Amino acid sequence: MGFTRTREIVERIQQPGRRPPGTFELSSALKIPATALQLLSAGSGAHRIGALARPTGCWLAFLLCSVGSALGQRSQTELTKSFRDSVSGDNIGRYIEILTAHPTYPGSPQAKQNAEWINDRFQQWGWESHIEKWHVLFPKPTIRVVELLGPRPFKAKLSEPPVPGDPYSAQTGEHLPSYFIYGPDGDVTGTLVYVNYGLRDDYETLSRAGVSVKGAILIARAGRMWRGGKVELAAEHGAAAMLIYSDPKEDGYYRGLTYPEGSWRPPDGVQRGSVLYGKYPGDPLTPNVAATADAHRLPIDSPESTIARIPAMPISYADAQPLLAALQGQTAPESWRGALPITYRLGPSTTKAHLKIKYDWSFTDLYDVIARISGVTWPDEWIIRGNHHDGWVYGAQDPHSAHSAMLEEARVLGEMHKAGWNPKRTIVYASWDAEEQGTIGSTEWMEAHLGELATKAVAYLNTDVIGPGTVRLTGEPSFAQYITEVAKNITDPRSGVSILDRARIKTEVEDGTHADSGASFTQSSAEYDSAHLRLRLGPPGYGSDHHAFVSHAGIAAMNLEFGDDLQLGAYHSVYDDFAWYQRFGDDPGFTYGKATAQFNGSVIVGLSDAAILPMEFAATSDAVAEEVGKLRALYLALRNTLARRAKALAVDADRVLRDPENPAETPVTKPVLPALDFVLLDQAAAKIRASAAHFADVRAKSEADGTDRAQIAEINRRLIAVSRSFLRQGGLPGRPFYENELYSPGRLWDTVPIPAIGDAMLDEDWQAAAAQIPLVAGTLLNIAHSIDAASEAVERGHTPR
Repeated sequence: MGFTRTREIVERIQQPGRRPPGTFELSSALKIPATALQLLSAGSGAHRIGALARPTGCWLAFLLCSVGSALGQRSQTELTKSFRDSVSGDNIGRYIEILTAHPTYPGSPQAKQNAEWINDRFQQWGWESHIEKWHVLFPKPTIRVVELLGPRPFKAKLSEPPVPGDPYSAQTGEHLPSYFIYGPDGDVTGTLVYVNYGLRDDYETLSRAGVSVKGAILIARAGRMWRGGKVELAAEHGAAAMLIYSDPKEDGYYRGLTYPEGSWRPPDGVQRGSVLYGKYPGDPLTPNVAATADAHRLPIDSPESTIARIPAMPISYADAQPLLAALQGQTAPESWRGALPITYRLGPSTTKAHLKIKYDWSFTDLYDVIARISGVTWPDEWIIRGNHHDGWVYGAQDPHSAHSAMLEEARVLGEMHKAGWNPKRTIVYASWDAEEQGTIGSTEWMEAHLGELATKAVAYLNTDVIGPGTVRLTGEPSFAQYITEVAKNITDPRSGVSILDRARIKTEVEDGTHADSGASFTQSSAEYDSAHLRLRLGPPGYGSDHHAFVSHAGIAAMNLEFGDDLQLGAYHSVYDDFAWYQRFGDDPGFTYGKATAQFNGSVIVGLSDAAILPMEFAATSDAVAEEVGKLRALYLALRNTLARRAKALAVDADRVLRDPENPAETPVTKPVLPALDFVLLDQAAAKIRASAAHFADVRAKSEADGTDRAQIAEINRRLIAVSRSFLRQGGLPGRPFYENELYSPGRLWDTVPIPAIGDAMLDEDWQAAAAQIPLVAGTLLNIAHSIDAASEAVERGHTPR
């Protein structure tokens, strides 16, 4: 397993007329003489110097002082423009090609090489950079069998064959097999049952149809919920094992041409993934401590670990079709039917299925690359930027589409720093390992540095996967107005308008012009808040490396990405390689990668140089009210469902309407939901709204930027504390790792409003739901008090405008 392809790529890039990797120039927008730039970059390698004579010490000092003085006198607007103009889409494409020459999964030879290459680039670009290593459980399968028994046997291929025109897909000896990591060994024989997406309501449908899942092997479509949540829910219902496949209706020929003719998933494409049970992210055996080589570890079979309870396997839709065709019983409801050319039935099958999976339960080393430029005014305030460098196989789209954009940001920022720019705050760039397996590298780093992060972390900016289209923004709502201002100056590659205008136009066309976003607090997917004329940052979610920073450390996190037109047909498969990505991942020239770098880098420059952090809390109060509203909507939906069931029982609907060919069980009578009183939550949300309005008034009447450094530091300390106030001491019920009251995942790693209450409602534990309401209200009041403390700090540092 040599690195022939990597060498070929590097040699080709180094041919005359092409700059080698790591050799780049700042844009002329910085107005620095080309000769000076060549001299200043001489430390990046001999190829940077060429035939240029080395300057004397005095002459070099003169150049450094002159360039530094010029940059130091520039306004933040000029700096961000210089940054944007210096970003190169071609560089981003070269990074992707180099980093995905071979599979990048943790423990692969390319994974370590990539970490070292990234670390070298950071150092050449002027950053202080090093690698932090973790030692984690990383099982790989040694036996994989999925088959039908009986008179018409079938054995699944469980392989992804090479495709014409894609040389990466032919490197089969290097590929990680298709499997779900962190499921147990298993050898299960049982009947098959189809469970649609494997959601809570799907089990209710099967129960009403009289189909038992106990002891069965379930087959489910991918999507709608974290795959680990599907497996846990199957275990809770007594299933013995689970298969998950990507149906072509969502992810295949129903959507368009399949690879290699088009971008969509081919019949043999498999979506790998992790099936961790959602008690905590990171290494399954080292909860709450960093996974160093000598860390205390849980036993692999410990019930406290996050390893799934039943075996599970991902399969392609080509392998799924014969299994689904073997099912008997009732025809599946219309909403359960995919696009395979079969009759979708619920089951059970008349013949048995057999699943066998065995793992090598070994450990591997992970490599996080951590780079920093120290701040000169407030070095103990950190702006953190991150993405991961591991893929399930190659990972050209996931993650290197956005990871390479992050590297280009780092290149330009580093060259600016070498040319004399010094940020006021410390900037930390992180290239994480093992995100795909459960945000492991980022979680272990967070756990190792939690003490520092608690006092120093201002914000964490994340990207993961990008593609063409409108911005997709989630995260800390207090930065919404600031992000809106930055977006005015970033051009959308397709339309030529600003990314702010594209988001506004899309929202107005799809959701109605200037709709009153306060009229309903149901979930909104709009990128733009027309009522308040700002971008909307939705809840941060849990599916990428911001996970632990938000949910455990209470750090303000933002995911700033593009891609409402994102094509995901190669997602988590062998085919997510550079050949696929060149054709289908981005516009020619990697234009959305360039826009991503311009957007995130501009945000970084502004956050690192602003005297007072650009935070406002009106959007925070809206977001809290929205979460309370979603919780109430969930409660009403559950009440309506039970009311319909009660009515069906009262009129004996199942007996009257029963189809003799498809017998169904009578629904079990369930008690009517108790009345839950949300008034404490409403009052707390109203207090947050009042506190946010007061802060806006105080901030508008003062100009604290002119106060002394100590006053500014105190104001910023209070602003940072607002994000920490979302944390509940002791964590959520049964899941102490998760402390963020609003922005932790549900217990199945699904999206649940205010999960301490929402999970209890979904689990029909109404006593627990009622008991959690005053506790949640207490956290919300803490948020209001924290905003008030920030207002007081601004008033103490008051300078009239």
